[in-house]
Amino acid sequence: MKRLLFFILFFVVASGFIPMTSYGAGEERFIFSDSTAIDKKTGLVWVRDANIVNKALTWNEAHRFIEQLNGKKYGGYSDWRLPTKDELQTLIDYAKSQGYMSDFSDVFNKIGFKNVQVFYYWSSTSNPYDSADAFGITMFNGSATSGDKKFTSYNVWPVRGGK
Repeated sequence: MKRLLFFILFFVVASGFIPMTSYGAGEERFIFSDSTAIDKKTGLVWVRDANIVNKALTWNEAHRFIEQLNGKKYGGYSDWRLPTKDELQTLIDYAKSQGYMSDFSDVFNKIGFKNVQVFYYWSSTSNPYDSADAFGITMFNGSATSGDKKFTSYNVWPVRGGK
């Protein structure tokens, strides 16, 4: 009887009737809650909804939005911030390690993040050659570009913590 139940369960899972999620590298890299995702490799805690603002913002507007998140203690925390360029790069590196060369948003949406956009996300890293600009990283192909903090609008993916 146990053998029959195992066979039926195996068949149902293998045929796709029960969707399974792969997290890569033989173990789960991210731990998801309703509102956050913990990256076990970096110690960073990301907002699970990567389009929490539901629109692109200027760099200054992004900081004001994060102040509001902190005031509301989103996810139980009051230390949200924009990620650094290097912290965003850890997500790009993860996507590449999963075999993705473009549309990195796809891998993140598949593993449990919500609403990851293919467009640029603000970093907290200012351009060292022009402090009026900060870097954005695209979830399409991982490229970085410098945008004017007052006039350029990018997506916002808040983060906290880190090792």
